[in-house]
Amino acid sequence: MRRALRLTVEAVTVLACSLLGGALPGAVAATTPVKADTVLSSKPKAFSSTDGDILTVVPVRGASVASIAIGGNFRHVRQPDGRSVAARNFAILDAKTGAVRFAGQVDSYVRSITSRDGVTYLGGDFTWVGGKYRPRAAAVSATGSVTAWNPRPPGRVRALAADKTGVYLAGDFNAVRKVSLSTGGTLWAKTTTAGLSRTLLLTGGSLYVGGLFESYDGLVRHGLVKVAPGSGAVDAGFDAKLRADSGTGPYPDYDGEGVASLAAAPTKGNIVVGVGGHAPPGPLVSNEVFELKAATGGKVWRKGLIGDGQAVAAVGKTVVVGYHRNLPNTTVPWPYFAAQFNDAKGSLTTWDPKLTGDQSNADGGNNGVQAMYANATAKRLFVAGAFTAWNGKAGYQSLAVFSWT
Repeated sequence: MRRALRLTVEAVTVLACSLLGGALPGAVAATTPVKADTVLSSKPKAFSSTDGDILTVVPVRGASVASIAIGGNFRHVRQPDGRSVAARNFAILDAKTGAVRFAGQVDSYVRSITSRDGVTYLGGDFTWVGGKYRPRAAAVSATGSVTAWNPRPPGRVRALAADKTGVYLAGDFNAVRKVSLSTGGTLWAKTTTAGLSRTLLLTGGSLYVGGLFESYDGLVRHGLVKVAPGSGAVDAGFDAKLRADSGTGPYPDYDGEGVASLAAAPTKGNIVVGVGGHAPPGPLVSNEVFELKAATGGKVWRKGLIGDGQAVAAVGKTVVVGYHRNLPNTTVPWPYFAAQFNDAKGSLTTWDPKLTGDQSNADGGNNGVQAMYANATAKRLFVAGAFTAWNGKAGYQSLAVFSWT
């Protein structure tokens, strides 16, 4: 039996070189980029940046002013007007201008954020939020106060999602939990084995759970499952057939296809999956992006990447995937840190975000693009991570906003 993932400091470092930083064998062939079916701007809009890395960027649903929430490992938000605002690891920004609407005070990494009815839910490594004891999970009201919500998960929270019935949590604690919106009391919990959960997606009335695990609630299923939000029951008919970790060799816990990110696809009834890992030398690939049938897990298209698929988003008629890079830009024409694919066939487009530079994350995590949010109404793509520049120019550290037509 494969040993369970133990997130010691050493394991976090290995994780940074595996699910979030796997080597890419030579199976990704050179390709000729094509014209995009939805055109993204070549230059980002003027917007805020930070002095550290961002691991999550999401809309604040129910806010009185269109807003986004960011979380990660930073100390200040730099507004477009040049003013630096003290905000520790969490902030809410005006989605149009980038101005700080709420400056958070969180004592450690914020890795995931979700929201509902103006309340913003945070997950990560932290212990204190706004002076309140809230280990690894907390909620902030629309007025900026820390609420009574206190689920106290037993390990680091890497993924959150919310609907009108509750909040879903997953991470390093070998379980997926649904808790009350108001108190954080557990509504249901399902056990996962042999690896962490990395990402959650609510779409089409289902909850998708992605990560490194090998089973969910007794069903052997590597890396990705579809479950009923009301009960947590797994849908055994959904199977993406991801390659499991081998349990042997130099990377026994990370040489399969581990799910790092999820999003609803441009094509209704499909989902997009960002995959990472550390495939052994040879024809196998771990760094990929898939489009799958949401009902069955059947593959619509699959593309190998130059780095782990750390973030995915639907942009018009295309899919954008964010990654870090393990190979120089030689025979494989990948742009730095993010690429766009036409949804119809998964063809790589000519869009180049020109995001470069490494920040060396405080916890040994990856650089590049780590999170994305696409606003279909405003036609804006928010790209976040640990990059430092756009086209060699400062002022875009960790956050860049591209428009599309």
